[in-house]
Amino acid sequence: MPTRHSSSTWAASRRHRTSAFTLVELLVVIGIIAVLIGILLPALNRARGSARSVACMSNLRQLGQAMQMYTIASKGSLPFGDFVTTYGNGLTNTRWYAVLQNTMSSKYGISWNDAGATNSAVAKLRQVFLCPDAPGDANDAANGGAVHYSCHPRLMPVLVTSDPTGGNPFGPNIRPYKSSKVRNSAEIAMLFDTSLEIVTGASYWHVKYDSAVANFVDFGHAWPPISLLNTNYVAGGVQGDDSIDMRALNGGPPNTDDPNNGLNIRFRHQKNTQANVLMCDGHVQSFNYNPRKPPNDKLATDFKRRNLYVNP
Repeated sequence: MPTRHSSSTWAASRRHRTSAFTLVELLVVIGIIAVLIGILLPALNRARGSARSVACMSNLRQLGQAMQMYTIASKGSLPFGDFVTTYGNGLTNTRWYAVLQNTMSSKYGISWNDAGATNSAVAKLRQVFLCPDAPGDANDAANGGAVHYSCHPRLMPVLVTSDPTGGNPFGPNIRPYKSSKVRNSAEIAMLFDTSLEIVTGASYWHVKYDSAVANFVDFGHAWPPISLLNTNYVAGGVQGDDSIDMRALNGGPPNTDDPNNGLNIRFRHQKNTQANVLMCDGHVQSFNYNPRKPPNDKLATDFKRRNLYVNP
């Protein structure tokens, strides 16, 4: 018969063996953890993407508030997208984002020279002009065009006064819109996510030509004869409820940060399917792009021509 001591030892050994994980049990636990990670990780990534999109929308709301402050101080006029006397004259040239940054904090200069002297491109305030989902870090001292949003080219146009044609689609006498003139302001876009390109030999991304004016949006329909005017729907063979044309005017791949897709709207959020847009009434709205449809399909996006084409 076994002794009391040997029986105790056997029982303790048995308890030790039954409390340990077997290899099969360990593999099952690892498998369950892997499945849970596989389920939860996409949801976590979507949540992070949503958070970045919400931060972008917050940026646009703040820019909308600055725009309202500017128009009130300017008797209802929106700013020029670009205002250029001569390209070598930084004393008078300016762009809408320099104007709005100065509106938000007067210590930052409006002209190209003053903006450079006050280091406005690297100011903390400039983060409001940067989309959290944009590639790279545009907030660089060498990048005066540190901005990830572009403006409506008809409401806030380019004017080059030294150019007989005005250096823009609308001629030498173009003026920015009066905010009160914009009909259906809740439907008309003012600022939106824009396409970028990387500076050759540098590490930062910027808008093409450092000009954040979407002159190539809707496959260049800002240019005459269509000119983004809703009176030209019929003349241009388009309808207000058609999607904008997402083809790149310079032949690049659509909806990309590519040198040949410059000055265009960019659906960069939620895996390149969503763009945030500041509307003229001050609210921010998200629009969707379907990359499975041809870029010139009438249903390619729910950002319609009625969101872009304005009254004369």
